[in-house]
Amino acid sequence: MLQLGDRGKAMGLSTTLTRAELEEFCAPLIERTLEIVQGLLKDGGLKASQVDEVVLVAMADAWIPPVFSRSTEQIAVPTVDLTVHFRARPSPTLRAVDATWCLCHFESPVARDGYIVEHGSLWDASGTLLADVRQLAVVL
Repeated sequence: MLQLGDRGKAMGLSTTLTRAELEEFCAPLIERTLEIVQGLLKDGGLKASQVDEVVLVAMADAWIPPVFSRSTEQIAVPTVDLTVHFRARPSPTLRAVDATWCLCHFESPVARDGYIVEHGSLWDASGTLLADVRQLAVVL
């Protein structure tokens, strides 16, 4: 349930999705994001196995805010504040095929008064925690 306040700004969000529903909802957006990231890596002459801090910061800020799944209107959710705590570099012992992905987990524990707080963590294929993230965004 999305609770809207004055001028339609989000005040709170509570929903339950199955994994299949979430994957179906996110699939086109993830595909497009992967195309963009692969193009950027190619343009920069980099391989996915060369994930560094700049790419981790981009990954930390690229996730779809959950409020998008509940709004019937087109909204923008720009970042107000982004803090990334680097915990480690990707494991150097990974084979190239395993170095092409990171596991990301994000939550939005608070959505109130037009703002959304998101917490996240990013791991490499070996299970090494690469970064912890906290973000504040505004719903426009």
